[in-house]
Amino acid sequence: MILTIVVILVILSVGLKPKDFSPPNHAEWIAGRTGLHFEKYGIAYTDSISDLIQAHISPQKAFSIEVALKAKNFSEDGFHFILLIHGGVDGSQLLIGQWRSSLIIMNGDDYEYRRKSDRITVTPVSESPETQFLTVTTGKGGTGVYLNGKLAAAKKEMRLEMPDSKNTRLLIGNSVYGNYHWEGDIYGVAVFGKALSGEEVERHYNSWTKHLNFSSFAASFDPLLLYNLEGNGMNTAVRDPDTPHSLQIPPRLKILIPSFFFQKWNILRFHRNLFKDRDAVLNFFGFIPLGLLLAATLAKRGGRLGTHCVSLPLATGFLLSLLIETVQAWMPARSSDMQDLILNTAGTLAGALLCRFLLSERRQ
Repeated sequence: MILTIVVILVILSVGLKPKDFSPPNHAEWIAGRTGLHFEKYGIAYTDSISDLIQAHISPQKAFSIEVALKAKNFSEDGFHFILLIHGGVDGSQLLIGQWRSSLIIMNGDDYEYRRKSDRITVTPVSESPETQFLTVTTGKGGTGVYLNGKLAAAKKEMRLEMPDSKNTRLLIGNSVYGNYHWEGDIYGVAVFGKALSGEEVERHYNSWTKHLNFSSFAASFDPLLLYNLEGNGMNTAVRDPDTPHSLQIPPRLKILIPSFFFQKWNILRFHRNLFKDRDAVLNFFGFIPLGLLLAATLAKRGGRLGTHCVSLPLATGFLLSLLIETVQAWMPARSSDMQDLILNTAGTLAGALLCRFLLSERRQ
């Protein structure tokens, strides 16, 4: 019994590491120039900007976003959020993200492009990361993406939509769940309530390369939001310096919306990860001792408990894993994952069945 308790405590300590509850926010001011540097577990965000969107985005919903950035690398797998405007629903979020060397602009949450949702993808000419001045424009004429003042991609039939809810906010460097971090530098961000023309985009780029400051061009175009990122700790909307649209950089990474069972169950992903993903292997085999010891304890006690030497350990493993995954939804450094719950429960079942098999062999 003591050994069983020790195993449970070990599982809890591994699943709920104290240092993972509130890791430092790795978003820091760049020394010697304007900009924010993001590493893993970095985030910057505003409070609600819904009043600006509702008051100043035109009826045709035309708008433009400009951001100057430099990715840390092009080799990391997965989808990473550079800039996000989120209204509380992933399906309507407006996203600028990175997948290896590609920049992806889209609405929604089809990150792996399985649903073939509308998006624009551009790849910088350089084979290594360098500073990029990115402009996204959308309106009745379609959507265009510019790199360094030049049109890189366009879709006339595609129109991006700005999330419209009372909780809409802008984020840089991560998702509202804290689990899609991006690594690199952001030198400035501006949002306009109109679709910029090609000439205006080129003029903005030329001004930025000369002054390295968004105020040199953006202020004259009456932006909805403008963040110069000059290292003063708080950057507010140009329209009214007293508005509450400051860009917040908390000392520790903050989850804005907890995500329960973030990863949906996928049988193909399960088979792939079970043999290739170290975490998946640990999630399965790490719960086998729990099932084995609980089953042995119940079998030793005999009686009614002994007859449930498989079902009771299975239920215990499920509930313990459910507790861990629920708490992990509030931990920025961890993610609540349906696959983990299934693997943990399966590992417990495997341990209980192994115990019953060993006891049966012993009796024979």
